[in-house]
Amino acid sequence: MVREGVGMNRGQSALEYLVTYGWVILVIALVGAVVWYFLFFSVTDYNAAKKCDIYLDLACGDIKVNSMGDLTVVLLNRMGGRISQIGLFGAASSCTPTSVGPGGNVTCFAAGVLQSGVQGDQFTSQVRGWYVDARSGINHTFTGQIGGKYESASFAEIRRHFAFISALSVSFDNGEVHDESPGGNFVGTTGSTPIYDPRCVVGGCFNFDGSFYFFSPNAPALQLTSSETIEFWVKPSSFSTSGVVWKAKGGEGAIELESDGTLNYYYGTCGGECPPYQAFSMHNPLQQGAWSHVALVRNAAASTIAWYLNGVKTDETSMSFPSAAPSSSNVTIGYGPPGAFRGEIDELRLYDRALPLRDIQTIYNGEKP
Repeated sequence: MVREGVGMNRGQSALEYLVTYGWVILVIALVGAVVWYFLFFSVTDYNAAKKCDIYLDLACGDIKVNSMGDLTVVLLNRMGGRISQIGLFGAASSCTPTSVGPGGNVTCFAAGVLQSGVQGDQFTSQVRGWYVDARSGINHTFTGQIGGKYESASFAEIRRHFAFISALSVSFDNGEVHDESPGGNFVGTTGSTPIYDPRCVVGGCFNFDGSFYFFSPNAPALQLTSSETIEFWVKPSSFSTSGVVWKAKGGEGAIELESDGTLNYYYGTCGGECPPYQAFSMHNPLQQGAWSHVALVRNAAASTIAWYLNGVKTDETSMSFPSAAPSSSNVTIGYGPPGAFRGEIDELRLYDRALPLRDIQTIYNGEKP
């Protein structure tokens, strides 16, 4: 009898304990489940939320869309033969490698496929592209749907983005001079052997001593008669009246360094080195022996011209002429009719558009030494 009573008492005590504290246990279990869900399933859901459905003969391995709207996509060749000349419509794009066999991967980067967005926000879009069947030589197109969340842009993506949307993007890495824009304009040298400096803003650049300069031959893509942006890094070793970036003083535009360290911009309607032209000075002088980021923005839609120094607007004025006259002149870097520039220039880009302040600040903050 005693043993039975003890057993009953223990059972009753356990029941009373569960009744009294059961809700506490339930709350703890629910909280634990929620925490576990967000720690584990949030990552799974994020990856699962990525959508990349490519139709026809290609499969999608992975995608990324950064906050500037650039798309990086890995495509898998699931055909029975080799494909080549792969690209994406509606954007400046580059695919590596340019030819891939069955079962191989190709990675494509396309600038500005989507509108820019905030990191973490959702996006959906259509993607279209093309390739050539190496066996038949026939050009095929493919379409697909992509979706996911905007991600942050890496330094390499920022640099590639602005190279891809430019008309001329001059890089001096590894002692070579080349154009990274979609136009791929040849950049030549006039004068003596250039002096290479491996430690500049982004990689290396060249030290202009007055004995040489670079040029890009005149091309339709460089005849910037409407809106225009010229941006570059510059470190003058001395101040003298000289040409920094030159197309035509009375044409598409030219930037001149003055003896007091200020910069002057010219553009005009005669189509050469002649009036009429407008002169617009940046009143903040450059620092001798120091790197500065400079941007000149001619905005035909707003009818304004503005100077930016190290990501800050310093001067703005109204355009005297609604557009510039095209010229037959080459683009010269480190030289102009006023004389030869002395110092260093790095990461020079010309655009057929007016870059907004946020883009200029992105470049400055992303590249500043």
